[in-house]
Amino acid sequence: MSKKSASYVGFDFTKDWRIYEDNTNPLLRSLLIPVTVTANNASKTYDGLTYSGGFSYTTSKPSEPLSGSASYSGTATSAVNASATPYSIKIDGLFSDKYDISYGGTSQGAINAGTYAITLSGLSAQNYTISYVNGSLVINPKQLAVSIIGTPTKVYEGNASAKLTSANYSISGYVGTDKVTINQTYGSYNSQHVSLANSVSANLGAANIVAGAGTIGSNYLLPTLAFGAGRITPATLTYLADLRTLSFGSSIPLLTGNVIGFMEGDNLKNATTGTAVWKTAATSKSLPGKYAINGSGLTSNYGDYKFIQAASNATALTIYCPTKTCR
Repeated sequence: MSKKSASYVGFDFTKDWRIYEDNTNPLLRSLLIPVTVTANNASKTYDGLTYSGGFSYTTSKPSEPLSGSASYSGTATSAVNASATPYSIKIDGLFSDKYDISYGGTSQGAINAGTYAITLSGLSAQNYTISYVNGSLVINPKQLAVSIIGTPTKVYEGNASAKLTSANYSISGYVGTDKVTINQTYGSYNSQHVSLANSVSANLGAANIVAGAGTIGSNYLLPTLAFGAGRITPATLTYLADLRTLSFGSSIPLLTGNVIGFMEGDNLKNATTGTAVWKTAATSKSLPGKYAINGSGLTSNYGDYKFIQAASNATALTIYCPTKTCR
């Protein structure tokens, strides 16, 4: 009697009986020995090529060899791009009077990073009930190498923050014509001080990948940190002399002024060394006119500041003639 054309009216195949379609006669479940077939996991790093590594399985009854062959069809056999839904694969062409095996799931043909199912089915045997444990194929994202280039430079601000653009990142490790850019615009200098700052770092993560045309960003990993050379240049402090007016023949008094331009948190005490002094070339014998009062005496800690004279310093001292004749 052909198994294919047989009719088993009255057989309860959901509870008492088991039949492996087109391969066995009805089998009494109570006489079958359970066997578990497990699809072995597989993995690879994204390389832009279709997965073709093949698959294997193990069984809880390794002394009982399995036979049979499988033919594959379905969307997974030609999968190229990432998909929100799993790729399918259909197995047929298996037959045996004892076992036959097929693989199903989403792994054949998988290219892009992700986890794809390896599903087993189709085994048959006269003496066993068969259960299946699925495996998985993992395509791991490819690690990119990233460095900071262009020596990001800023004027001293009293902090270590760095501003970056996509042009400040050098990226290598692409597959084929893939390309990504990095959108992280914040970084940090290794010091906030001019004389100590010589490098910049930036924290990176998946959200900082911007995929180019035809590129799937999830196929790549960025390092958690990128490094490169960086530089901070001095800010400017200005000596600003207080204006003074004297009558001809008067002695030059103690001159005063202010130093302006400190960044928030900085002041004369914590950002400079020395004492500000104010001097003029005028004397009690100087003729009426305008004279300069210039500041000096300070040195910037860590080279964070450079010093200039305020433009008004050039005429900060006025000597006038209280009478008609001053000689």
